[in-house]
Amino acid sequence: MMQESSYPKLYGILRYGCAAGGWLLYCYEWVRVSWQTPRREPITFVFLFILTVVAMHFGIVWWIDHNKRRAAAGKRGRSTRYIVPNIAQDYLGRQLVLDDDCTACQEIVVRIDGGTKFYIPAPVME
Repeated sequence: MMQESSYPKLYGILRYGCAAGGWLLYCYEWVRVSWQTPRREPITFVFLFILTVVAMHFGIVWWIDHNKRRAAAGKRGRSTRYIVPNIAQDYLGRQLVLDDDCTACQEIVVRIDGGTKFYIPAPVME
């Protein structure tokens, strides 16, 4: 399934237009410089330019694929920034006790008994 972009179409057109303009400017400057060089150098440049573009393309595709494989394996770097929240205590230091039936119910009742806070399912009202 293809993911829809949240950016407007104008953003995509602008992005591709800027990229194309950059490449046109780059090629224009190389053509302008090549008129000032000996005859053999433009051919060498074209060969090296094509080789560089192909190498960059495959390098970028490999790097993206590598990152996707690492992400799929759950290895998004040397350390994770996500810290599992500690839900054993609340911010006042009271121990939290969650009844197993709370996960399936729509309403819960919170009861505090000394230093312990209990979460229990609310009674069903008919």
